[in-house]
Amino acid sequence: MSGANNPSYKGGLAIYTNGKRRSNTSSFVYMRGSRQKKAQHRFIAETAMGRILKKHEHVHHINGDQLDNRNNNLLVCTTSYHAWLHDNMARAYMREHFSHEATN
Repeated sequence: MSGANNPSYKGGLAIYTNGKRRSNTSSFVYMRGSRQKKAQHRFIAETAMGRILKKHEHVHHINGDQLDNRNNNLLVCTTSYHAWLHDNMARAYMREHFSHEATN
């Protein structure tokens, strides 16, 4: 039995307590001929680029939706640039939502 017919099927969407959403059916891609699995967004980026990503390369979801794995929503960047990007996004969010200069 496979898919939804299997008693241990865990497909669909899981929402974790930290608010992140993960699709149990599509978040990993299993490689043929091996028991390895790879995150779907990395697999899609590698396929689009035509090469395997290096360990220091990260895939960033531009719109912030981790389930949106379209090519035009994925940005391949270095570990340091990815950290810088998230840091700047967090600072912009804080300025926008928690600024003391908010006008009434």
